[in-house]
Amino acid sequence: MTPSTLPFLQGGMYIFQLFDYYAASGTCLLFVAIFEVICVGWVYGANRFYDNIEDMIGFRPWPLIKICWLVITPGLCLAVFLFSLIKYTPLKYNNTYVYPTWGYVLGWMMALSSMVCIPLYAIFIILRTKGPLKQRLVQLISPAEDLPQVKKHMAGLSEPENKEQAPPVREVLSITERETHF
Repeated sequence: MTPSTLPFLQGGMYIFQLFDYYAASGTCLLFVAIFEVICVGWVYGANRFYDNIEDMIGFRPWPLIKICWLVITPGLCLAVFLFSLIKYTPLKYNNTYVYPTWGYVLGWMMALSSMVCIPLYAIFIILRTKGPLKQRLVQLISPAEDLPQVKKHMAGLSEPENKEQAPPVREVLSITERETHF
C-alpha cells in the first residue's frame, strides 16, 4: 500500500462518519457557544455590548436582548449541551456497523481537540498572571480600562468653531437613525 492509493480505500465513509459525528457535531459548537455568550454577557459586559450595538445601528435594541445575553442564552446552551451528553448514543454506520472501541476513542479525541483549547488557555493565563487568585480572576474578567467606548451622542458632535454652520445635534441624530433603519 502506497500513499497514492490511500484515497481509493473503502474506509473513507467510515472515517467521514467519525469526523461528522464527533468533530463537527453540535456538542462541540455548543461548548464553544457557552463560553462565547458568557464572555460577551459577563466578562465584556452586557451594558457595554448593548452600547456598542447602539453605536453600530443607531438606536437602542429592545431591553430583553440584554437579559438574553446574561441569562437565557447561556442557560439554553448549557441545557442543550448537557442534554446532548446525557442522551449520547454511540455512532453506528447505516445503523448496522458498530465501530470498535478505538474508533469511539478517536472520535472523542477529535471532539475534545477543539473543546479543550478554551479551558486549557484559561488555566494557562490564570497561572501566568501575577497576584492572589481572586485578584487574578478579577483582573482577567474585566475589560481593559483604556478600551474605547464610543457613544453616539458624543461621537463627532463636539462643539464646532462656528456654531452657525453646524447642523443641530437633533438633526444629525435623526439623519443617522434614518440611515440605519431599513
